[in-house]
Amino acid sequence: MGIYKAKNGTWFVNKSWTNEQGIRKYKTKRGFKTKREAQEYELKLLNQIASGIDVFTNPIFADYFDQWVATYKGSLEHPHGSIRPNTLREYLLDSKRIHQGFGQTKVKQINRLSYQNFINEFGSNHSKITVTKLHNHIKASVNTAIEEGLITQNFTKGIALHYNPNKKRKVTYLEDHEIKRLLHYLIAHRHPNSSGSYMIITILYTGLRESEAAGLTWDCVDFDNLTLTINKAWDYKAKDYGPTKNYSSNRIIGISKRLAEILKELQANHPTKVFWSQSYQTIPQSHSLINTLRRALKKLNIEAPGVQIHSLRHSQVALLLNANISLYDIAQRLGHSEITTTQKIYAYEFKKHKALVNRQISTALDQL
Repeated sequence: MGIYKAKNGTWFVNKSWTNEQGIRKYKTKRGFKTKREAQEYELKLLNQIASGIDVFTNPIFADYFDQWVATYKGSLEHPHGSIRPNTLREYLLDSKRIHQGFGQTKVKQINRLSYQNFINEFGSNHSKITVTKLHNHIKASVNTAIEEGLITQNFTKGIALHYNPNKKRKVTYLEDHEIKRLLHYLIAHRHPNSSGSYMIITILYTGLRESEAAGLTWDCVDFDNLTLTINKAWDYKAKDYGPTKNYSSNRIIGISKRLAEILKELQANHPTKVFWSQSYQTIPQSHSLINTLRRALKKLNIEAPGVQIHSLRHSQVALLLNANISLYDIAQRLGHSEITTTQKIYAYEFKKHKALVNRQISTALDQL
């Protein structure tokens, strides 16, 4: 037994063992008020040693998370793999939240209860999607810590994700007839010097993400075969091209002859960038696009206070569902690797379409 009583009346543990590499290791822990406390620590130490835990390393969790991000995700200057700059910025933002929430707490000091309290406090003022992303980022780093032998217990497992439902962004989706009116208005009032309306028209016709549309270059547009190749995205903060959201986002989609003819009107604006604005000498910014969209809706007397550019992706789903396009083909067009992703994100449109199909079925049955 490696438990001893010090001259000052406290107890300490002095343990030695040989690791798997045949190297002799020593661990001493002092300051236990009672022999029982020392025994409990010794038992915990023996369990950690038997489990292959690194009993000497106990980094500050926030610092460990930073190191994990730098190792597996990279930095904004040198991102690893195909991680998008915006995704990396989310990790860096979560790092600030972890530093604020855990401070100098070391990784071995965090248990499920303390982590649940962290989630509860953070979630009280954040939306479900924000809490979920933070939790998933932390969970990934904790899994690595377990694999490295820093800890044995996954304190993120079995956690209840608490969030503030009032923090959810309220998004307005356009109805089918509103989508058509909007599209016809933008086409009728377009001008090559203002490429923002052209970009919105393209998103309505294709379902591209805003960054994907902004990232289009003329070599991506095949006017002969009527296709668009999506192989990069525009990073508004870096003002440069970056990777698409994920591997499945790289795709080739078909476009209509009408859209192709509309896009040709922009060719004189820039030798490479499709949506270069002659008026502002830049690619339309997000705030400019949303202003263009809302002005058009106001002209049409369409009430859509929570409409966003990303809402137009929902419009594409609605148009394709009404055209009886298969779920698989819709997912492929939107750049989703699995159809369940499409169903989950655009549940509103699928619910609306299901109601329409049910009415059609009822009508058909009534005619029997």
